[in-house]
Amino acid sequence: MRILFIKLGAIGDVTQAAAAVLHFRARHPGAEITWVVGKAIAPLLNRFGVADHVHALDESEILSGSLPSRLRALARHALALRGLSPRFDLVVTAYGDWRYRLLTGLVRASRFRHYDRRAIRRPSPLQHRNRVFEYIRLLEDEGERHADISALMQALGERFLAHRSADLPPMATVPKHVVLAPGGARNLLRSDALRRWPLHHYVKLAEALVEAGVPITLAGGPADDWVCPAFAHLPVRNLVGQTDLTGMVELLSQATVVVTHDSGPLHLATITRAGLVALFGPTPANACIPLGRPKTIVHEPGNRVCCSPCYDGRDYADCQQALCMEASTVEAVTQSVLALLSTPAAAATEAS
Repeated sequence: MRILFIKLGAIGDVTQAAAAVLHFRARHPGAEITWVVGKAIAPLLNRFGVADHVHALDESEILSGSLPSRLRALARHALALRGLSPRFDLVVTAYGDWRYRLLTGLVRASRFRHYDRRAIRRPSPLQHRNRVFEYIRLLEDEGERHADISALMQALGERFLAHRSADLPPMATVPKHVVLAPGGARNLLRSDALRRWPLHHYVKLAEALVEAGVPITLAGGPADDWVCPAFAHLPVRNLVGQTDLTGMVELLSQATVVVTHDSGPLHLATITRAGLVALFGPTPANACIPLGRPKTIVHEPGNRVCCSPCYDGRDYADCQQALCMEASTVEAVTQSVLALLSTPAAAATEAS
């Protein structure tokens, strides 16, 4: 069975889709999968090793710029995808937006499958259900109902980390340390500030941990350098913008505890064995965090903030101040971090 799978980005989407493809491959070992992914995320997908062929394209060409330039890029990419194979058995476009299906408009295939808001069997992803399962649901004919998402994410991480690079200085000399990722929550189309825990909360957390003698590393991409001045007064190891995506996974895997909100680093942290303090508000935690993941503490407001979560798959509520993110206090998060630092490796998952 020859499958063409379309999932361009973002980091979290590709990571969770990769876990679903790993599950699918275990059930269909004879499948040959060609994955079309965004150029920036292709190195991450290559390290996952779940696709037989990875075709990278520059999605910025079809998502930004003038309409004529986007149409020309779309036509060029559609022609390139047509040339990948004389015929596919199945084309899976892991989007509900019809515009992504234009990419495969010239591809020859026996079947085409995509999310459809009007469909009963494969509607758009249900926002309160883990997205790994939603990708499995899209891939499977039978409507697979059982999957150990936590085990899948750990298996994906083991595949990734089987070949470590030497780009990062090891932290083996520091027995316990915390990685903070205060930026992120952005993609090519927008920056979702509502998903971020307030920066001043991260600073207060860092101050409390420094006072407790805990070494801290800052992590993030090049676009997250705006967070750095806020930590300038603290003795932290600043690696913001110093690692690519593959290096980010390795950095997070070295941490004792990772603290972040719904962002690319959070999804990458879920495939490692690091402790994780995950901060949620407008998006549902269950969509991102595998239930049963060891050494994981989730902070979300629950019914303390009546409008949380508000994300519907496209937009957030009209909100000027994310009270749902403010609901996770510095004191509570600090206690969670310290608890994980002092917890044996076989800790249970918690939520608050």
